Amino acid sequence: MITQERLKKLLTYAPETGLIYWNDDVRGGTKKGDVAGYKSATGCYNGAYVKIGLDNKRYWAHRLVWLYMTGAWPERNVDHINGDSFDNRWCNLRLANYSENGLNARLSRRNKLGVKGVYFSKTKNRYVAEIRWKRRRFHLGVFKTAQEAHDAYMAAAVRFGGEYARAA
Repeated sequence: MITQERLKKLLTYAPETGLIYWNDDVRGGTKKGDVAGYKSATGCYNGAYVKIGLDNKRYWAHRLVWLYMTGAWPERNVDHINGDSFDNRWCNLRLANYSENGLNARLSRRNKLGVKGVYFSKTKNRYVAEIRWKRRRFHLGVFKTAQEAHDAYMAAAVRFGGEYARAA
């Protein structure tokens, strides 16, 4: 694992913009002052993150930012408050557990209804609201409309996750 001292020797972080710059020329034609990192798919359907290769290892930029700013590796997930995984401004990052990070996730591209926490049950001919919290699924009820179901989901999301609850 890279240390904060080594990280600051290799890179400079601009908290206002979220960009990370190389301090020296590196192999492959990268020059001092160039923006470090590349966009990398994570394998999940919800997007990608900026990754940076250092000392023959690849790191997520938002985790490096946490180390750069605090001197310690994040013990939990580093959550992007606005949901933009490329926005690594310091004011946009916070620690989150797995469940909080999930509540703050954007609407999945696979979601056909356009609202979080809701699916249509063909057998019931109704909308069902569910939420996941701490690796458990909670059934929130069956509703006539998708909006009613989503309202139930959002009430539970706020109750469980507070500031981490995201509507869409």
